Amino acid sequence: MRMKLRKDFFTFYSNSKSKLINHNTNHNYLTHHYRHLHSSAADLSPPATKTATDLVSLTRHYATCYWQLSKARLSMLVVATSGTGFVLGSTSAVDLSALSWTCMGTMMVAASANSLNQVFEVKNDAKMKRTFRRPLPSGRITIPHAVGWASSVGLGGTALLATQVFPG
Repeated sequence: MRMKLRKDFFTFYSNSKSKLINHNTNHNYLTHHYRHLHSSAADLSPPATKTATDLVSLTRHYATCYWQLSKARLSMLVVATSGTGFVLGSTSAVDLSALSWTCMGTMMVAASANSLNQVFEVKNDAKMKRTFRRPLPSGRITIPHAVGWASSVGLGGTALLATQVFPG
């Protein structure tokens, strides 16, 4: 009986300790990025420069979040496959305009799918060491914002494919 209590206590202690470590790591990560975005050097600059610096850092922040939400490198593999299929399926000369539109539309739709996948998996991503730094689990972007991004990019990519690649 005494041995079982010790095992249960150490199991509980080690589990809570790992959650604490993950929480602290996540907190330190967010604190570092918050401080990086709001550095003291930007506070000493004139108002016009500060506004421009804030705009640049905000743009960089969201661009990084969208890049990570979209899993852009993975989406580029989908685009490469789609583009290769387009070229191989061409009967005569390759229409470079249609190829470009196909690649752009495919990239947008793949980015949307990857973003929605992260929305659905946010709780699991928060638990794993490999994925807890992604934009949603780390709190750098909200779920409604990510859904808005995914919806607009997905609808835009679908519209682009429907109107430019397969017109009427």
